[in-house]
Amino acid sequence: IPAVFDHATNTCLSGGVEIRGCQASIAPRRPPSHAAPTLEFYRFVPFVTTERTKVNEDLCFLANLILQNHSDSELSIGDTTMSSDLLPMDKKLSYQLFDSLRNHPNTSVSCIIQSAGIEGAPDVQDLNVVPALTEKVHILFADGYEGGSTLTKDQSFLVIPNEITTKVESNAWISIGQRKSFNVLKRREASDEDACKWISVDDVDAFKWLQEVKGCMVDDKYQQIYIVSKTQNSGILGLINCLKLEPTGGQKIRGVSMIGKDLSKDVKDMLLERDLNISVLRDGIWGTYIHQQMDFKEATRKTTKMKKDGFLNTLVRGDLSSLTWIESSPSDSKATDGEVICNVEYAPLNFRDVMLATGKLPPDALPGDLATQECVLGLEFAGTVPSSGKRVMGLVPAKGLATSVRVDPSFMWEVPEHWTMQDAATVPVVYSTAYYSLIVRGYAEVAWKGNWVPFLDNLLQVIILGEEKRALKLPTKIQRMRILPQKHLSLVGDSIPAVFDHATNTCLSGGVEIRGCKASIAPRRPPSHAAPTLESYRFVPFVTTERTKVNEDLCFLANLILQNHSDSELSIGDTTMSSDLLPMDKKLSYQLFDSLRHHPNTSVSCTIQSAGIEDAPDVQDLNVVPALTEKVHILFADEYEGGSTLTKDQSFLVITNEITTKVESNAWISIGQRKSFNVLKRRVRSLVLRILGLINCLKLEPTGGHKIRGVSMIGEDLSKDVKDMLLERDLNISVLRDGIWGTYIHQQIDFKEATEKTTKTKKDAFLNTLVRGDLSSLTWIESSPSDSKATDGEVICNVEYAPLNFRDVMLATG
Repeated sequence: IPAVFDHATNTCLSGGVEIRGCQASIAPRRPPSHAAPTLEFYRFVPFVTTERTKVNEDLCFLANLILQNHSDSELSIGDTTMSSDLLPMDKKLSYQLFDSLRNHPNTSVSCIIQSAGIEGAPDVQDLNVVPALTEKVHILFADGYEGGSTLTKDQSFLVIPNEITTKVESNAWISIGQRKSFNVLKRREASDEDACKWISVDDVDAFKWLQEVKGCMVDDKYQQIYIVSKTQNSGILGLINCLKLEPTGGQKIRGVSMIGKDLSKDVKDMLLERDLNISVLRDGIWGTYIHQQMDFKEATRKTTKMKKDGFLNTLVRGDLSSLTWIESSPSDSKATDGEVICNVEYAPLNFRDVMLATGKLPPDALPGDLATQECVLGLEFAGTVPSSGKRVMGLVPAKGLATSVRVDPSFMWEVPEHWTMQDAATVPVVYSTAYYSLIVRGYAEVAWKGNWVPFLDNLLQVIILGEEKRALKLPTKIQRMRILPQKHLSLVGDSIPAVFDHATNTCLSGGVEIRGCKASIAPRRPPSHAAPTLESYRFVPFVTTERTKVNEDLCFLANLILQNHSDSELSIGDTTMSSDLLPMDKKLSYQLFDSLRHHPNTSVSCTIQSAGIEDAPDVQDLNVVPALTEKVHILFADEYEGGSTLTKDQSFLVITNEITTKVESNAWISIGQRKSFNVLKRRVRSLVLRILGLINCLKLEPTGGHKIRGVSMIGEDLSKDVKDMLLERDLNISVLRDGIWGTYIHQQIDFKEATEKTTKTKKDAFLNTLVRGDLSSLTWIESSPSDSKATDGEVICNVEYAPLNFRDVMLATG
């Protein structure tokens, strides 16, 4: 059925349906969370130079060289230089390298600096100052060679002054980069020439080398695959960066670019000895290409060197300091069908331009697809038509602050002779706004069907639509309404003109006058769902003496207690001597209470015994008392006295490992142990053997659910000793895995860990957001086996290209 929409009356007609006065509001969008972009240029740098260079250039070379040749996502930095106590932290090359890499998206960096003490050391995560470096690191900064091999890992780098390079063992280290102030050495690795494959990729027509590369990557015979190009613009560097991301054989790939040179045996020996991922020969000098950050000043200097045409724009949306000239593309200077190219002499600055440039108005509020355009500044201009020299003024959708513009002749007018070009440039937007307000929005026609109710309702819609602000509004109050029936009926036709006056807030149509109508914005319900909690379900042993992270110990303790506590109420008590010394957020008892108090199925309370704690948080169900007298389910103690008198029948005792031997073995049994604490459970007399079932479901059953216990021991027999141990411990879930007893717990993970896990897909995967509406959580997720199996009537297809549709963008951004 044909559908016609009339903008003047805001009416849509289709068949027997008429919709009038439809108001649409812009969907709310969350403010932009992305930071200002990093501006970089890609340039060649030699591996070795003795010329004096800038500190930031040396730092950039060092960072890129290490990232190019380090395959692990974790990177540790150590500094044993004698200058550690003399230089401030921000002057140390080791700290500067750590600071430049710690926000790198694909690398987790830590730094340890050996020093007797540094004043003003920043409180930065993963930065530690120690009296002596004892742990092995990937990158070691040293001014003496002692400890170079003992303090570095197998695949590692050594950064030392040039003066002591001769003292380094040449059979253990090889120099891969040198600057005026330092030398970068890489630990030598055993290299077998027979296990190396050299492949030329200069055939860009048939690509016969492609199958050979694929075969060598999966062939265990080859340890290194050198991809060599001798032609210009071969794209080898991009190819290498892509191939190195392949999960199978990516670590074997090496790239060599040597334009117009032959690959001699001496060159092969040098490349095998250095074993660098990317080596480029340019003008007889070996080096590599790096990304080097540039500042706005340098970027502006580059963009202002325009050959002919350009436009004014902000490099960072909302940052006026980044306003600069940018050279136009060739397509901007070519007119399409019906368009005219005009040379701009004056381009005024409108209120919309100011709001967009300062970031106070989001580009999403602009009509059409302007939000996706490169530049949204500039609405009007005054200039000349090159072909005729005619003086004109006009309107453009955007990119009007330019040297030349493409204009639709329908929005272009000739400038009167007595007007100056400055005056003419200020007219188009103002005139169009006045016409739109007075004629388009201030005048309408309302249909008369002989029914007063819809007619008056339509008049109210005319008033609401006539307001300047765009929002979903409802009429809530009318100051005055006057109806002259005889006059109205004398003017009746198919439609009656309606005029709305903004100044007096009055609407006239036929014999009806409505004055002083007020409309309120319709309330909108705020979103009720919060961001989901990401967790991994993993096996943990009951007992381990290895050092683990505090949050992992806390997670193990919380899961162990929740799994083996059947009551919905849980009380925590703390009688440790350290209560008066540690701040509240450092106490394990408070950390456990804080992690469980928002648990959906558990009501938690905490009582801490202390003479007084400063800055104790005012939290519900948290109490600080001089002496603990009530019995609790979980007791934290550093002495055993009171362990049985202050705990309930089904309870847990968390103590230090040193006093475990003082506990009565017939009353308590250890069920979990970590480096800093031991978890004991009160013994319960047990006479019946439990069986393994659907534990988590069965335990929720109101009848008999509390009796259920589960044991998983794949491939092992249930001997009498195992039965006795399980009866003695009386845990709800016990898992034997690789000879170690433990359990499975839910452990919270962050986006970085989630992304690292999901991107390591074995074969098939799909792209999705981990949090709906958050584009920063967009990542690859490994497909389930069922996704790769076709059911009746279906076909499995390998995807080569998948477009991004408007619906995808709307869903991904929430």
